[in-house]
Amino acid sequence: MSVVSPARRADATPVTTWPQVNLLPSEVTAGRRLQSIKKLLVLALAIVVLLAASGYAGSLWLARAAAAQLDEAQAENVTLQAEKATYAEVPQTLSAISQAESARQQAMAPEILWPSFLESLRAVTPTGVSYDVLTVNVGTLAQPWTGSGDPLASATSIGQVAFTARSTTIPDTAAWIDAINTVKGMDNPWFSSATLTERDGNVFYEVSATVDLLPSALAGRFEPEGQQ
Repeated sequence: MSVVSPARRADATPVTTWPQVNLLPSEVTAGRRLQSIKKLLVLALAIVVLLAASGYAGSLWLARAAAAQLDEAQAENVTLQAEKATYAEVPQTLSAISQAESARQQAMAPEILWPSFLESLRAVTPTGVSYDVLTVNVGTLAQPWTGSGDPLASATSIGQVAFTARSTTIPDTAAWIDAINTVKGMDNPWFSSATLTERDGNVFYEVSATVDLLPSALAGRFEPEGQQ
């Protein structure tokens, strides 16, 4: 007979697992499995119902928010329509103002500020010269200036000033022409005659001349900005 030493007894691993035998019938085991499956199905169904309820609640909240936004938009539209009715006459007024401004612009297009213009002409008139007759011929929108027929006339002229003046001495027409050319809006001064004349005991030289008017002579007070 062999004897186990105490050292070997201490190194030996104790047996703690015992063989198990399922003595329950297979019907009981299948029933327990079925119960577990049912519980899982019930849990899954509960989760699905919970998700569906959450989705339904979310859709209700979104629908209510959308309805509130729609009501707000409709209320704002009603307010805007009321304001539109309040200012319904504004476009008509603006249109009338625009038409009036356009009519004024067309009517005043040929305007020349004659007082300052003639004062500029007088300023360059030689000493001892006075004007007897001054005639202005300016085109209009209805009847534009067609020109004087003078081949030397400016192609851009809008009219012509013709004058008859008297001078106590023979005028220096060359210097007079140079002086007239410095007046804004005047061009091509032409002296047609200088005749010694006696009238009412006064002897003087009667001078006849014409001067073309350029577009720069126009006042342009009512032209749109950028076109003046």
